[in-house]
Amino acid sequence: MVGREKDLPEIINLAQQTFERYSNWDLQLHLAMNAENPLEDMLSASLDIFHNPLFIHDTNYYILACPRQVPGMPVWERDKRTGRLMVPLTLIHDFKFEMENASKLPSPNMAAYTRDSQGYRIMLRSLFIGDNYEGSLCVDELQSAFLPGMHEALEYLSTLIELCLINRNVFRTDMGNDPRQFLTDMLNKETPDINKVQDFLVYQGWDRNDRYLCLRLEAGANTDQMHSAMATLGHIELQIPDGCAFIYEQGIAVCVNLSTKDSSAPEVVSDLAIILREGLFKMGVSTEIRDFLYFRQSYLQSCAALRLGQKSGTTDWCYRFDDYMLEYVMERSTQKISPKLLCSPKLRLLKQYDEKNHTELYHTLQVYLTLERNVLQTANSLFIHRSTLFYRLDRIQKIAKTDLENPKERLALQYSFALMDMVKDPES
Repeated sequence: MVGREKDLPEIINLAQQTFERYSNWDLQLHLAMNAENPLEDMLSASLDIFHNPLFIHDTNYYILACPRQVPGMPVWERDKRTGRLMVPLTLIHDFKFEMENASKLPSPNMAAYTRDSQGYRIMLRSLFIGDNYEGSLCVDELQSAFLPGMHEALEYLSTLIELCLINRNVFRTDMGNDPRQFLTDMLNKETPDINKVQDFLVYQGWDRNDRYLCLRLEAGANTDQMHSAMATLGHIELQIPDGCAFIYEQGIAVCVNLSTKDSSAPEVVSDLAIILREGLFKMGVSTEIRDFLYFRQSYLQSCAALRLGQKSGTTDWCYRFDDYMLEYVMERSTQKISPKLLCSPKLRLLKQYDEKNHTELYHTLQVYLTLERNVLQTANSLFIHRSTLFYRLDRIQKIAKTDLENPKERLALQYSFALMDMVKDPES
């Protein structure tokens, strides 16, 4: 009983010290909200509470605040284009894996990560404005073990950071002319504002008639991968310093200036290969354009290439519009006019003649045009003598009333063959 009476003043004193400590922390946090660098000051005031280093990153994994770095922490990478520090790609992939597991928990905003990935635990709280994810607050368990109550402290700190975000818009880098927002606006408007385009190009150090390339990346139907998509933006720009990547319509759009370093489309694709493969992205690539005013149309090319490439059923991860141009033209041409009205009637005459007389004139003409009118190769492919081929070609021109020496006539026939192969049954 006597021992308990002696312990009571110590307990009261400890409780008072704890109250004063957290009350002082709360005061410093509120003062920091009005400071010039609120996030940095708020984390600095929180170091004695968590006894571990803290940092904040945004949706692109740029470092927004990190007042103390200690041995064992990741080494931040520097974005060559913006000069800003960002979380290394290896840590982002670890975050992605752990956050997928955290999303299955009752409260996905808060998660303590295991030591499996980094060798120490990371306590993370996602930051939101409404339903919009804005970044994360992280605590590395490097200097002191996490204690009971730290989750609650982190939750309180996160709430104030979100409030600061709403009031001060501190997550938005003041770049004067925000390139990502400008490019988003260009995609949303069919007719660009030439004056604004010129201002943007001056800001970027680009010229209107430089060579440009557009990319469209998608992470698949799994919307959980969008978190990874946002994290990938900065790393795309690390690999392509003369490009700008941004989230657009549940995917990633990329505008690349090829003229700055005299690069090419294959080089750009090669530079992104590892990022896309590890992130399980599929990518559509436009043709080169020589006028920035065609940026929106170039982006639509990349979207069409991605859609048609995925529809083709190939296992490729990159699809070039050049390879799907004919399919795109045929698809667009049959949207308002029936395929049977676009196919040359001369091919129908050959089909009808073959069905009636059990001949192979239709197939002969298709092989002949595919092999660019090479007589020897065509005869060998059809297993017939050259004289037989000449006889068939003469019959084809008479029955279909066509001139195979006319380039325009041959082009129309080749287009009709491709269209009939695509739709299978143009009469339906």
